[in-house]
Amino acid sequence: MFYFVKMACLNLGKKWKVVNVLLILIALALLLTFCTIVVSTTAVSVSVEEGKTVFIEGASSATVVSGTVSDNSANYYSADSYLIKDAIEIDCEANSGDSGGIAYVNNGGTYNVVGICAAIDTTYGYTYVIKADNIESELNVTFY
Repeated sequence: MFYFVKMACLNLGKKWKVVNVLLILIALALLLTFCTIVVSTTAVSVSVEEGKTVFIEGASSATVVSGTVSDNSANYYSADSYLIKDAIEIDCEANSGDSGGIAYVNNGGTYNVVGICAAIDTTYGYTYVIKADNIESELNVTFY
């Protein structure tokens, strides 16, 4: 699904960059809602503190990688030069093509969503996750 949304966005051209971002965020919110129901027994998003272990299940590879939060309010630039603010920086590398995959924590046997995999920094070995709380507030959606 995300491949088709991304390709449609790329075909709109540079003057439609705001539309591109909005379409991608809507697609991510839909995936987040679906994955929350599947992954979390409580269907609640949570925030994470630095040092907490986060698991990321890749959108393409369907493999799970894990790492610890090194910055819970990171800023980074996307591949097409958009500044992404207030993301979670995790000290592991998700697989190429796994953007859109769900990021979650294990809280005593209950899995809670923390966000969606958005980018990989192969130079420094980080994965960036857009916070579920930010998706909820920007798109005015809630978990149920």
